[in-house]
Amino acid sequence: MSDVAGIRGATGWIGVNLACTDPPALARFYAQLFGWEVSSSEPTYAMTQQVSPGRP
Repeated sequence: MSDVAGIRGATGWIGVNLACTDPPALARFYAQLFGWEVSSSEPTYAMTQQVSPGRP
């Protein structure tokens, strides 16, 4: 089993959930800040993800 940040058996996936009044805008902000992409966006929910190496 792997040990990621003290969590045994973790797959390496790390997630953070932030509450805000405009999830799509916050997702766009963090996507631009980290060079990631917005992978899902709805009025009440949005998600970003790191762009994998070799992926356009």
